[in-house]
Amino acid sequence: MIREPSDSDRDSAATTAELDDIARKTPRLFIHEPGWKVGQKTDASREFCYMIAPGDTWHHRLRDGEIIVSRAEEKLCLRCAARRGLLSFEAKNLRTPIAVENVPFDENASDQAFELASIEDPVAPPKFREFL
Repeated sequence: MIREPSDSDRDSAATTAELDDIARKTPRLFIHEPGWKVGQKTDASREFCYMIAPGDTWHHRLRDGEIIVSRAEEKLCLRCAARRGLLSFEAKNLRTPIAVENVPFDENASDQAFELASIEDPVAPPKFREFL
């Protein structure tokens, strides 16, 4: 039987502002290597983390319900994945901007000279050399 929610149910539920505040405080995780899958250990089988924690001499056990990352035979808890450098709380940055030099240009001058890199120049990128 389905019942209608009462006013007391509505009063006890979290407000939208509280939920937004919780969402803002929850960190976002990013995986920076391809091929890793995120999952949850849902069975009661004995499985162990692929890495050994610092100071320990054994592989610690993965718990039922724990969030893990896995690839092939490797299964890591989130702490070990972060320690290995797979996880971070920051997204990858875009490429660093290329420095642009301001070259003075006089529109009235007709004999503007520019320096061009030659093909044999080691500064020229290799991908341009293969086409010539």
